[in-house]
Amino acid sequence: MAFLDGNAPPGYIIYFRAGRDSQGNTTYDWTDNNERAADRDAKTNYKSLTYFNEWTTIGGSASAARSGDYQRHDFLLISPGQDGRFGGVRRDEDGDIVITTRDEVENGDASYDDITNWN
Repeated sequence: MAFLDGNAPPGYIIYFRAGRDSQGNTTYDWTDNNERAADRDAKTNYKSLTYFNEWTTIGGSASAARSGDYQRHDFLLISPGQDGRFGGVRRDEDGDIVITTRDEVENGDASYDDITNWN
């Protein structure tokens, strides 16, 4: 069973269950939705643990994840948005949508409006 967003074509809404580490910090398993395999195109999940931490933590880093500094602290429901990719995106010089970094978004060169979290 899958839940789809309202975009055309519809994208999968993915769910991350919150856990707790030994210090009581919130943790998430970024592979919850991809059966332990990376998704190079970020269409079914984030492309790597680093990329997941970059887009789901306030600090945008592994250290923010270790500190439990997530955007939400109960669960994450994330829609890929109109481009159908999880994380930030930009258009390259050929007009293709490519995965980007948080730095490119903060510099105004890319967009992250395809991530939606509900609490």
